[in-house]
Amino acid sequence: MGNVSDIFIRAFARPVWTIGGSLVGLAGLVLAVNAFGRMPSLAPIELTHTLSFSQFGLQVVLPSTWKVDSGQRGADFVANHAGTGANLVGAVTVSDPPNLDATIDRIIEEERARAGNVENIARGVMAIGLLDARWLKLAFVREGEPVRMRTVAVQRGESTLTLTCSGGSPAQKACDAVIRTISMAR
Repeated sequence: MGNVSDIFIRAFARPVWTIGGSLVGLAGLVLAVNAFGRMPSLAPIELTHTLSFSQFGLQVVLPSTWKVDSGQRGADFVANHAGTGANLVGAVTVSDPPNLDATIDRIIEEERARAGNVENIARGVMAIGLLDARWLKLAFVREGEPVRMRTVAVQRGESTLTLTCSGGSPAQKACDAVIRTISMAR
């Protein structure tokens, strides 16, 4: 009887091991393919405009949706956002004696003279890297449309860099994103 059971076991064990081994191999292959399929893909290439202000050690990075041009009178550059109509103006001025609060006061008075009634004014102090800075938010109506303006002023020595972003309601998200990109140059 022992021989019959050995023959029986050998007859069925070989196909079971062959099928079982194949299934284990197949499962390992499926797990390997699944693991490689979940690997994070590389980020797509993102085109940007980097505006560098070496005398301040700062840079502003604008997405490719912004069109950057050389500045007009009193500005070093002007950038326009294609989708929202946001307008970013950057200017470096020299003042003696340098005073950031006076710069912010001058911007407020210029907008009051231009727009007439400024509905809302908020201002404060911030740091950009190691530099002292001032920020300003204004809201006013221009040609029947509500406009918001956000300015950041940074000073180093006698030079002052002002970045002013303005536009209607759709432009505010683009302006806020730009102001957040101001950083120390790498």
